Amino acid sequence: YTVPFFFFSLFTQTSKKANNAARGGRKHTQPKVTTMSSGGGYNGGRTRMGTKILLNIYDLSPANDFLYPIGFGLHHSGVEVLGSEYSFASGGGIFESTPKEAAGAIFREQVELGVFQGGSSEIRTIVSDLREEWSPTSYNLIRKNCNHFAN
Repeated sequence: YTVPFFFFSLFTQTSKKANNAARGGRKHTQPKVTTMSSGGGYNGGRTRMGTKILLNIYDLSPANDFLYPIGFGLHHSGVEVLGSEYSFASGGGIFESTPKEAAGAIFREQVELGVFQGGSSEIRTIVSDLREEWSPTSYNLIRKNCNHFAN
């Protein structure tokens, strides 16, 4: 299984600064996210240990058919958890959508990122906490886009 280089570098790094900013300096415990092993089938995202966190990757250009194999391309991404997909867009900020149905994009693949140890109320709180940092006007095609958000 191969993940393009830029996705590998984006999604394998942890940003303490972003986590602190997302919490707004408040001291509260976020639900635990653990690394998950491969294997087993998809059963609605639920596992014995929590809910799967999935990265949905989309093509934004037909050129990706040629660029993707060498680790490049124009992609959109969203994070799926508990049956909803969350992403970030210019003019819209953080938004929720139906998984694997990004407007103007073609679904390419899904990557399992880990397991979420919480429920829908915790997800709503986390997304709400992120909205200030990921406001509709903060979008930047190069420095702060959907791929950065999915990180």
